[in-house]
Amino acid sequence: MNSCFLFCGNVRTFLNCFDSCEINIISKLFNTNTNIHLFFYLKLDDPGPKIGTGCEYTYLKSNYNDIFDKINNITKYKCFIKILNTNEETDENLKQLVKDRNKYIGRHLGSELEYIRALHQYYNFEKCYEFIRKTELEYNIKYDYIIFIRPDLYFTNQCRNIDTYIKNKVIIGKGPYPTVNDHLSIIPREFFKNFFLDRMELLRTNDQEYFSVTEEIYRRTIPYYEDEIGNYYIKRE
Repeated sequence: MNSCFLFCGNVRTFLNCFDSCEINIISKLFNTNTNIHLFFYLKLDDPGPKIGTGCEYTYLKSNYNDIFDKINNITKYKCFIKILNTNEETDENLKQLVKDRNKYIGRHLGSELEYIRALHQYYNFEKCYEFIRKTELEYNIKYDYIIFIRPDLYFTNQCRNIDTYIKNKVIIGKGPYPTVNDHLSIIPREFFKNFFLDRMELLRTNDQEYFSVTEEIYRRTIPYYEDEIGNYYIKRE
C-alpha cells in the first residue's frame, strides 16, 4: 500500500509541531509495510489575525532556510517540497473565479477577510492535487490514502491504525473546537478529487446554495465521518 501525508498551509508554528505529528500520526497510522511519502506545500507568510473572531494571532514571516533544513533532515520518508513566499494567486484573481459572491453570507463568509481566506484555502487544495498527481505520474505510483494535516497542529496522543477507521468515507479529525473540523482528514483514494478539486468547482459554479462558514464548504463536497485521529491542538506560538 502507498500513502502520503500532505502538510498544506501557512508555516506558522510548523517547526515546533512536526515532530509531534511524526511520533503520533505518521509513524502510527499505517502498518510497517506501507510505503509513505511526505508532501509539503507551505507558505512563509501569514494572512494576519482574524479580527473579531477570538483568533487574533500575528505571525512573523518564516525563514525559508529554517523550514527547508527541517524537512531536508527527514531521512525516514521521501519528501516532496514546495515552499512559497506567499500565495500563488492574488485575491482579485481568485474573486473573479467565483460565480456568485452573494451566496457567501453571515458573520464569517460575509466578511471579506474570511471569504478571501476560504478562497485561498480551497485554491491551495487544487494546487496540491496537481502537486500530488504530477509526482504520482513521475514516480509511477498511486496513493491509496492521502492524509491532509494543517502545519500548526501539535499532537499530544497517537492515532489508531488505519484498519480501525471506516473505509467508505473521508475521516474528518475531531479537533479541540466542536464545530471546526477542517484541520485534519484521512482521504481514501476514491475521494481524492472530491476533497481537493470539488470545493473550487463549487465556488466556480454555485449560484443556488448559501454558505455562512468555511467548514460548510469543506464538508459539502465529501462523504465524511468524524473520528479521532490522535489528539491535537493548534499551536499558536
